[in-house]
Parts: sequence; structure tokens; C-alpha cells
Amino acid sequence: MAARTFAAVLKAAVRLIAPLDAEVLLACVQNRTREYVLSHPEAQIGYFKNWRFGRLVRLRRAGVPVAYLTGRQEFFGRVFYVNRQVLIPRPDTEILVEAAAAELRQRLADSGPSGLIRLVDVGTGSGCIPISLLFTASLPDRERLDAWATDVSRPALRVARRNARRHLVAIRFVRGHLWKPLPGRLDSAPKAALIITANLPYLTAAQHASEPTLAYEPRRALVGGERGLSLYNEFLSGLGLWYRQTKNNGCPVTVFLEIDPGQTAWARELASRHLPGASLEIKKDLGRRDRVIIIRLPRA
Repeated sequence: MAARTFAAVLKAAVRLIAPLDAEVLLACVQNRTREYVLSHPEAQIGYFKNWRFGRLVRLRRAGVPVAYLTGRQEFFGRVFYVNRQVLIPRPDTEILVEAAAAELRQRLADSGPSGLIRLVDVGTGSGCIPISLLFTASLPDRERLDAWATDVSRPALRVARRNARRHLVAIRFVRGHLWKPLPGRLDSAPKAALIITANLPYLTAAQHASEPTLAYEPRRALVGGERGLSLYNEFLSGLGLWYRQTKNNGCPVTVFLEIDPGQTAWARELASRHLPGASLEIKKDLGRRDRVIIIRLPRA
């Protein structure tokens, strides 16, 4: 069978899927950039690659996200490996990283050249949050950062470790449920200011069912039980118990949680219940909707 040109296969594909999706999938098959594909319409695609491209187009038409088909998703200016074991990173989560990065810059400035800052990401998934946060610090400052990440899923931790290796950052990955694997480890670690991030499942079952596009992503990474905040309730409960016992050795603790815009009041209630005396702040997304709750725990 004769080879076909990029232009010809794209023309056929866009009858079935969005042009951008077709261009990204062809670039993936050819191991080229999308820009190369668009600037070389006369280039030819061989028989096997054409077959593979056609298969990806059919899967995309069936609803499989492009990120799972290519194994790639851009987040905060970097490309991360993803598969069906992890949630696809979303632009809304960049608001959380930006807020945590501002806190990190302030802590680095306040602690002096020898001060240690500990970063903990709970329910890390692909690892995109702690990896992106580390890159907001300069190389010399990264020497002062002690990064940890947890997840209950072994396959998810394999993805996160792969991304950490790819981006050449040092993170201690711990398998366990929410905050449970951390108290013993943190208690024996050097004294440090603590910045905690968490993008836990926060959709209700009804919200998940109403979004067919979510069917291919892991349900456990999306649905958060009653009101969507069951896991946040459990996480904040464990964090509050640990903090009441240790006060983090007198060092500051700041928590950044991504939420659904409709959950602000309930999230505030949970934070106040489990972390009494904490100050709360809300960050809005680009649509001016509540997206990140910032909790600053009271100093000992």
C-alpha cells in the first residue's frame, strides 16, 4: 500500500475528531512536534504508522483523552507522563501551584540561607504538583527543600517517580492513605517550616456521572464521597491530630487545598473544625470562582 502524506491523513482524520487532536496524535505517531507536522504537509507516513494513527483517531472519537493516547500532558510549563492510573493534570490546579509557590518564596526569604523548608503533597497522582513547585525555586534554594509525596496507589506512585526522574528532582515518595504514612516519618525528620498541598478527589457521584468525558479517568481520583469532601475531611482530621500533638516543633505550617467552587462553605467548616485557630484564605481561578483554600495553622 502506498504511503500517504501528512496532509491527506489529517484531512481524513478531522472528519472524525477535532483538528488540534488530530495534529497532536499525528505528531505523537511520528515522534515529531505538532509544528513539524503542520509545516511539512507533503511528508509521507508509512503503512504501520498510518495504521497506528487511524487506531488513535478511533479511540479519540470514542472519548479516550488525548493525554492518555499520547502519554503526555503539559502542566505549569512542563510535560508530564500520564497513563490511566492517574488523573490528567488540569489548568485549574496551576492556581494551587502558584499560590504555594508564593508561600514558598516567602518562607525561603524569611528562613535565611540555611533554613529548611519541607514540601508535602498528599495524594500526588502524577507528581505534577510537587515537581512543578520545586521548579519555582532557584537551584541553590532547592538544596534547602525537603520534598515528600504520598499516594495510596502503587501504579500512581510509579508514574510520579517516573516524572521525578524525568525532571531530575528529588522527592521522597511514600505509599499510604492521605496523612497516615507521614507522622512518624516527619517527627523524626529535621525541624522545618511545612508547606502542604493536596488536590484530592472532590467531585460528588452525581457530578461525576454528569460528565461523560471523565469516564476514562480513575474514578478514585475524582469522586470524594458525600458533598465531594469526604477525603478532605479525613485528611484534615489526621493533620489536625498530628499538629495538636507536635505543633510541627514550633515551625509554621501552611496548607493549600484545591476545591470545587461550590464547596467553599463546607471546606471552611471542615478546616475550622479540625484546625481550630487557623486563618483561612480563598484563591480564585481565572473564571473568578473559588478554587484554592489556604489554611495557615496557628503558631505554637
